[in-house]
Amino acid sequence: MKHIGIYCPNTINKKQLIQAIRKNFLSSFFFNLIGLRGEVYSSIKVDEIIEEEYKHDRTVIASESNSPFEEMSSGQQRLALANYIFRQNPQYVILDDIQSNVDAQTLSVLYELFDKHSNACSYIQLFSRVEDVLPSVSQVIEIDGSLNISKIFSQQEFLLHQREHSPEKPVLNFIQLFTKIPYFNPLVTMQNVTVSYGTNPVLSKIHWTLNAGEFWELRGPIGSGKSTLLSMIIGDNSKAYGQDIYLFGRKKGSGESVWDIKKNIGYFYPKMMQLFSRETSIENMIVSGFYDSIGLYVKPTDSHRKIAKQWIESLGLEYRNKSFNDLSPGQQRVVLVIRAIVKQPPLLILDEPTVSLDNYNAQLVVSMVHAIAQTKKIAIIFVSHRREDGLQADNIFELQPSEYGSVAKITQTPR
Repeated sequence: MKHIGIYCPNTINKKQLIQAIRKNFLSSFFFNLIGLRGEVYSSIKVDEIIEEEYKHDRTVIASESNSPFEEMSSGQQRLALANYIFRQNPQYVILDDIQSNVDAQTLSVLYELFDKHSNACSYIQLFSRVEDVLPSVSQVIEIDGSLNISKIFSQQEFLLHQREHSPEKPVLNFIQLFTKIPYFNPLVTMQNVTVSYGTNPVLSKIHWTLNAGEFWELRGPIGSGKSTLLSMIIGDNSKAYGQDIYLFGRKKGSGESVWDIKKNIGYFYPKMMQLFSRETSIENMIVSGFYDSIGLYVKPTDSHRKIAKQWIESLGLEYRNKSFNDLSPGQQRVVLVIRAIVKQPPLLILDEPTVSLDNYNAQLVVSMVHAIAQTKKIAIIFVSHRREDGLQADNIFELQPSEYGSVAKITQTPR
């Protein structure tokens, strides 16, 4: 079977591309898909299935325990979708962004599954990271923003071309923009924290002290309890009550509100991208961070406007006088990270900030994280299943699953 790849930097509209492929726009060069059974493996398909189940109150894809698709972890969703697709006996499959939202173990299972079926159907792989192209892909297509084919390479030629033409890594410096960050030390302490849901143990005897200005990478396979751990810091998890947890100088459950906690935290998570669909300026997007709101619903102060303009100036010409929706996904993530830190919180939590980004935009976000870390004014918790090139936290907090719930392994990275 023939397998091809389509290189999709973040300037490409994936939904339009998938529609164009299914309408046979590749027929002149590679495939005539008319009359063939095709399936799509993509986060776009994941969202469609969740919407279908919600609208019609029926299960499209269930887990082994018969739980709804929406309640599965991201890795379980991807694996369930892949198994569902191959049960349909497709003649071709569009594989989009294979590595997003999966840990190493799930990715290994997926690769075995794709390899197993590679002789029965053709793959059209859409990928944004150069290193993600499947070994079975024989030819790689580059397309422009109008979805016209601009170049066709063998895989070897494509990889060589990308190495020779890779853009310089961006360098950002924001130290002059941090002025009056509230000081707490330590920011977070957890002693002997254990969490279970019914008979399901999640965390076991967790000890963690997070000090001001530290840069931490939080690791662990899907289902190890990373989201549970973060929710106990952010204030969204009732399991934190009765535990030995101190947040920003106060014992958890001593009369503080959720908003008392959240004012000291800047937070980014991937689904945040879906919440900002209305047309808005970059300046308004950044200003909304002062109010922790999804959109701007109050008249901001002149001071807040001035600070937002300073941040935009620090980013450069390509961010000036633009709508948020005019930016690439990588640029949007940079703006949303700035939105998270504009109020100058002592703690910044970045949950999968580079998911679905191409190589350049991933490096743009990593450069920004390092620029913030180098100020030593804001502590960072960075979460990602990928090992991002150039990302070097001060410490690694790794959750390792056990029969009693995940235990913690703390590693100080060498300098």
